[in-house]
Amino acid sequence: MAAYPIALKPRSRRLSALISSILALAALAGCQSVPVTSLPALSRIDPFTMDPTALRAAVVHAPAVRFPDGSMVITMDLSIAGGAEQKRETFVLVSDDAPVELASTKNHRVSAFKLAPDDGARVRALQALMRDLRARKVEDNTFAVAVSLKPCLTAPAQNAEVAAFLKPSSEGSYVAVHRGLPVDQLTDGTVPQCQGPPS
Repeated sequence: MAAYPIALKPRSRRLSALISSILALAALAGCQSVPVTSLPALSRIDPFTMDPTALRAAVVHAPAVRFPDGSMVITMDLSIAGGAEQKRETFVLVSDDAPVELASTKNHRVSAFKLAPDDGARVRALQALMRDLRARKVEDNTFAVAVSLKPCLTAPAQNAEVAAFLKPSSEGSYVAVHRGLPVDQLTDGTVPQCQGPPS
């Protein structure tokens, strides 16, 4: 499983936590390129007040590509005061069966994910810590997010690509954070064959 971390050192004391997550998803291709049309929506996100239970992620992919339970993992690292203190939280996302506005087609499927019910409290604890750092004017803080995706194949899928989306709130829409990502870049080499029935 390949992980792609992004670290931000904001010029202000405002830690852009959720925006880091978005950029990390975009970094699945080894770059930090987010579609220009997505930037206005991303700029309106408030990482200190967003509801983690409303956060959704989705991947659009070829039918032969699957993302079973446990295949999306998000790791959040908070480095405080130049590394004097470190805080890490790892979240294994679960499948989201709720309808999504990203429609499946003959040639594409949608796999949606959300935080596990018990994980919201850990995100809120990180938010509380970041608010405390802001209130105490602690400088030189870095928030990094690494996103790991581990797909499998039900059939050969040469040149298959995926697109990643994030929905930061229940009122908003899915925002594209990457398009046209080769599926073989999501692993350390060969994409494994799926085992067992579809999840």
